[in-house]
Amino acid sequence: KVHNADPALIYAIIRQETGFNSEYFMNSNNPGGIYFDGNIAKFDTLEEGILELIHEVDKYERMGATTIEEIRDIHCPLNDKNDKQGLNYYWAPNVTQFYQEISPEFERMESAYQANQAVESSGIKR
Repeated sequence: KVHNADPALIYAIIRQETGFNSEYFMNSNNPGGIYFDGNIAKFDTLEEGILELIHEVDKYERMGATTIEEIRDIHCPLNDKNDKQGLNYYWAPNVTQFYQEISPEFERMESAYQANQAVESSGIKR
């Protein structure tokens, strides 16, 4: 985990916001669909865009958002002026679905990483 953000949640938000291939993702390095002052944010690198999304999700959680719906209410509220096509209505159900699909994979990767760390710290030769 980077910060306190759940990597599966970050993945699910990126998949919903930009699908890993939208104009925002490709041209603005903004995988999270983040707006600043009503304008789509542009980042110098994709890493900066991902880190900003992680920072935003951490901030939402510090504000008390503990569910995907509560994160949606802050990140992309229903009836938001930037949501000209009414897509925010689908945000929470889609992020939930994507999260449920990918979360087991992230858990397996975390388990494998932890096992590898345990072997390395034990001094056991492979």
